[in-house]
Amino acid sequence: MLVVYIALMVVALIGMIVCSKKQNTLAIAKPLSMVLLVVVAFCGVMVLKSQFSDGMTSLRENENKFYVSQAFVVGDYVKGKLDAGKILIIADPSYTVDQRMTEFVELMKKGSGGEVVISTVALPDTGEEMAEPVSERMRAKDFEKVIAENSDAKVVVSLIGLPRDLKNLKILNANKSGKGPALILLNADVPHLGQMIAAGMVTAAVTVSPKAVFNEEPAPSDEKAAFAVRYILVDKENIAENKGLFGN
Repeated sequence: MLVVYIALMVVALIGMIVCSKKQNTLAIAKPLSMVLLVVVAFCGVMVLKSQFSDGMTSLRENENKFYVSQAFVVGDYVKGKLDAGKILIIADPSYTVDQRMTEFVELMKKGSGGEVVISTVALPDTGEEMAEPVSERMRAKDFEKVIAENSDAKVVVSLIGLPRDLKNLKILNANKSGKGPALILLNADVPHLGQMIAAGMVTAAVTVSPKAVFNEEPAPSDEKAAFAVRYILVDKENIAENKGLFGN
């Protein structure tokens, strides 16, 4: 459509020039030139709108590349550090309409070389749109239910943080004792997260790197390189030098 608008604008401009030369000899020339002016203005707006839309789409696609790079790096971490099996991703209920999630799951499979499933926390439907995100409304029993439904998962990757009633969350102590699935959090706002990583209650967490670069440069095609531009994975091995990233 962009080419059509440009072509139409050029034709209308030529028409305006012709009309301006014929105003003294052709009665319809002046009103026709006004019509053509409107056509030029309309086409100009549509061209600018198209270019802006294309630019926004390109920017969004680039940001998505950075986002999904987390999946590959976490998968690779699971394979290299944990030597675990099935991975359970706990996502926001909107994941079914989030176009990034398909690639996210595939890249985690690619990184881990194993099975990856995605699920969400089911909360009661009140019939009203909730202002608070699921991470604020869920409780430990809701979170644990998803894990129980996927009891064969060796690793739980949460994209929605943890319930606020942490004291009731059994997976934390199970992870610490080595009797439960490993727990990895992505960009989570969780109180005392640094302390929980140090204690082994949370296996690892991905957060924004203190050296993160945010610009419009194309994301590297290599997932690990793209990850390194924005994020850092913190576990028990490097929490000492990175505990400040979690504010505790």
